[in-house]
Amino acid sequence: MKTKLLTLLVLLVSCVVTAQNAINYKALIKDNVGNVLVSQPVTVQFTILEGSGMTTVYQEGHTTTTDANGIIILNIGEGNLQSGDYSTIDWSTDDHFLNVQIDSGSGLVDLGTTQFMAVPYALYAKTAGNAENVSGLEAIDEGNGIGWRIKDRDPNYYGNIGSFAIDLSFNDELSDVYGAVGPVANAFGRSTTASGTGSTAMGGYTTASGYFSTAMGFLTKAESLLSTAIGRYNVGGGDPSVWVGNDPLFEVGNGTNDLNRSNALTIYKTGYHLIESQVSGLRVNSANTGLIIDNAGATGIYVLGGSNYGLIINDAQQDGLVISDAQDDGMEVSAADEGARIIGGSVGVYASSSTAGNPDIILGGFNDGTNEGDDGIIASAPNISTSDI
Repeated sequence: MKTKLLTLLVLLVSCVVTAQNAINYKALIKDNVGNVLVSQPVTVQFTILEGSGMTTVYQEGHTTTTDANGIIILNIGEGNLQSGDYSTIDWSTDDHFLNVQIDSGSGLVDLGTTQFMAVPYALYAKTAGNAENVSGLEAIDEGNGIGWRIKDRDPNYYGNIGSFAIDLSFNDELSDVYGAVGPVANAFGRSTTASGTGSTAMGGYTTASGYFSTAMGFLTKAESLLSTAIGRYNVGGGDPSVWVGNDPLFEVGNGTNDLNRSNALTIYKTGYHLIESQVSGLRVNSANTGLIIDNAGATGIYVLGGSNYGLIINDAQQDGLVISDAQDDGMEVSAADEGARIIGGSVGVYASSSTAGNPDIILGGFNDGTNEGDDGIIASAPNISTSDI
């Protein structure tokens, strides 16, 4: 049966230097309507061109048969010689290009010309005694430009590799999304997806879809531009290509499954930090000052919606809380029950005005201008009076 290859697709092209100085070429062959050519004889012609003038320096032909998956594997440099001398090609002096033409029964169809990138130039390195540095990667082009993947990975388990992407990931299930599918992307680990431009995914089942984003851990997703996600089952979200202040910049995920995603810590692009915890949100152990909030434009510490205690300062060796140079109120507490509970080993509250003549403590009742029926101080001990003072 003759098949027209007017728009034949080579979905996987690999170029790797073999021990015999040949260049390994692997291709998945489809016809012009996308059907894989299974167990079909084909003739392949390779032409190596040199320099900006595209001078032909070598040409050879191969006759082979696609396998049960439509794949052919050939070694450039070991075919039927048509012109030139493969062994005399000087890879170090100029750019070199590969032209591929395939005939499945209706004549040769030109599949285009692609420049050789770094991997074939290991041939030059080998002449210098550096053959041991040749990696186990193969340069492949699946329609987006040349990228690199670990040699002999099944292409049916990965999405189309991105241009200049590096895919060191492992996957053993059918997929069209896994791997380094974004331009200049990097994928490591098990079944990871790096789809954003310049993104990096590592760990297990992580996804980095934001431009220049990084996802690490287990089932994390970095979806915002320039964001980083670690841990497991983080919330994600955000614009993948535009800097938005309310989008996450850094996420530490602590979710339990895909339906119950959560973050222990989220840092937004505005600099806002959000700590979410089932117990203590923040604990500071310090030999000196536990926490310094300097030059706050508005509120230094804002505790919202504490179901029990909004703020606990326990066993401070000197001052439990120091509020200095506040422009308005040093501390404002609004609570459904006790606004503040202070227990001191000797004195519960010690107040002193820094300006002579000013009151040390001002006690006010309900803020309606009357203070009728309201006490400034209520003493729980029966021998101490209750009074507005």
